[in-house]
Amino acid sequence: MKEKQLELIDYIYIIWKRKWIIIIGTIISMIVTGAVSFLLKPVYEIDAIIQPGKFFLENQGGQIEEVVMEKPQQIADKIMHKSFNALIAAF
Repeated sequence: MKEKQLELIDYIYIIWKRKWIIIIGTIISMIVTGAVSFLLKPVYEIDAIIQPGKFFLENQGGQIEEVVMEKPQQIADKIMHKSFNALIAAF
């Protein structure tokens, strides 16, 4: 029994013969993927460390003191009230 050996032109002929099945399958896959991606709720996550601004002053005795511009509780309140959301979205 002699088996026929497939050559490249045979594969190209099969692909050309079934081109509409390939094209329609590709288009349907793209449409379904696009629809699913638009319907899913976007999930974003961000991590950040927000430290209060501080500077150092030298007092009359020559000692250096750390002065905090904003207390950590004030920053926590701003985060809870979503005051930083517009600034983060701008990046």
